[in-house]
Amino acid sequence: MKKKECLKIFHFDMNFVCLPEEYIRKWLRKLAEMGYNAILWELENKIEWKTCPECVWPEALSKKAFKGILDYSRKLGLEPIPLFQTIGHGEYVLLHKKYHSFRENPKRHDCYCTSKPEVRKFLKKWIKEYLELFGKIRFFHLGGDEAYEFGSCPVCKKYCDKKGRNKLYAEHIKDISKPIFDAGVRPGVWGDMILHHPEEMDFISRDFLIWDWNYWASSGSDMARIWGDGAVSKKDITASILKKFPQIINKGTGKINPFYTSDFLKDSGYDVVLCSSSRSAGDSNYCGRHEVHADNIIGCAAKAASSRLAGTCVTSWAIRLHSLETQEQWLALASPSVANPGKSADDIMKNAGKLIFGTESEEFFKAIKLIGTPFLFTTSQQVGIQWTSLKDSLPAPKKYIKDLIEKMKSSKDERWKKRHENIETAEKNIVKGIDMLNSFASRAPRRSDILLNWSIAGQMQLWHLQAAKAVIAKAEKKNIDKDAICEMFRKLQSLYEAANADNQTLKSLKLNSSLIYDALFEYLNS
Repeated sequence: MKKKECLKIFHFDMNFVCLPEEYIRKWLRKLAEMGYNAILWELENKIEWKTCPECVWPEALSKKAFKGILDYSRKLGLEPIPLFQTIGHGEYVLLHKKYHSFRENPKRHDCYCTSKPEVRKFLKKWIKEYLELFGKIRFFHLGGDEAYEFGSCPVCKKYCDKKGRNKLYAEHIKDISKPIFDAGVRPGVWGDMILHHPEEMDFISRDFLIWDWNYWASSGSDMARIWGDGAVSKKDITASILKKFPQIINKGTGKINPFYTSDFLKDSGYDVVLCSSSRSAGDSNYCGRHEVHADNIIGCAAKAASSRLAGTCVTSWAIRLHSLETQEQWLALASPSVANPGKSADDIMKNAGKLIFGTESEEFFKAIKLIGTPFLFTTSQQVGIQWTSLKDSLPAPKKYIKDLIEKMKSSKDERWKKRHENIETAEKNIVKGIDMLNSFASRAPRRSDILLNWSIAGQMQLWHLQAAKAVIAKAEKKNIDKDAICEMFRKLQSLYEAANADNQTLKSLKLNSSLIYDALFEYLNS
């Protein structure tokens, strides 16, 4: 790959949400002003596709409308890159009866069977439709992450046992990439699945760009994740790990290298895009965690620049549902980190805050860190979102919260054991954060819109916390004022819908609102 300007990519994720056209255009302008130069478009079912009309969302964009958006993005200097999931995360397709035969596991609806010729034929046809829609592009992302059922059907398993899992993975992506290569475009995949088997990396062609996602690390991290084995500290690193990944220890400092996978991939001859996140698992549905996202975005961007990687990508996973409006201060950190990879995270944030608000902004960042404290019954699976563990938008079954509580009790889950401490800490943090935000707002000369969005997020956090208290009290067989709690919760739901009316289409907003609140309503009313 010819060394050009470092790619500074933002990920528009349309899984779980349908975004209005004008809202997309507004954010394209903002992202261009922040210094991004490319957009990774994860469109899912939000385009009027001909290959799979069964999956199309009722409010999906027409191709004409989306081509207009692409033209607009190009004029802003934002290079378009399509992302089409071709192994896992096929829920929006595989839920439909017509495509049940495409499943790797008949009991799950997330992973395609990569051994079936009809699956590959279907995917290649859809890829051609993507290529026609996007026009002239340099890169095409084929997804491929979190495909936990991959290689598990009898045919695939037999192949993998004999030749290796990365061999099947490589054969699949090479085959479906034929129309991409024919168009003179370079394909790519996420890195997690192939990094489970580093001894089999040579099966994966260097023609593929590897998107190395790392949503937890920062430049100062003292832990690193090994795919398939979890997080490790330096003392946990065995000779076996070091043999597979010698880059996991920084030779210059002797410390753990939190971005060792990018170094491993680059040393193995791959071009790499290192990916951070402004919205990821563990966030509240109202706002994210400053202590996670800010340092992660800065660390990944600085690493991409200092190691001369192909680029950095800030992902924003819509399944977490808090809006882009509460992420803006983090999105502004990537470009200055690429430009100044030697600067500390504190300096990057200090400068970015001053540019955004026109004044010293340390108080703001402290405030949002406190406001964003997650607590019991506010993250996705604790309210019934993704209850299947898949990205499918299916409503939680009856008695979901009751069964979840019983499961936490029986397994002696730390979250349940420390429920009162969790709620008390979160309440203190959120109240203190709101006070600090109000103090900062009184002297910030500009960007009251960001402050207002965080103020609303704080209020929603606080009121949702009251509902969480009621859920815990009910589970402990204490008396609660059910009518008053449910009335408050309905008002919170109305506030959520009003706060997000401009950033989701109506049916999308109603569905996601029901996913956040319905299971808790059902429990409180039972």
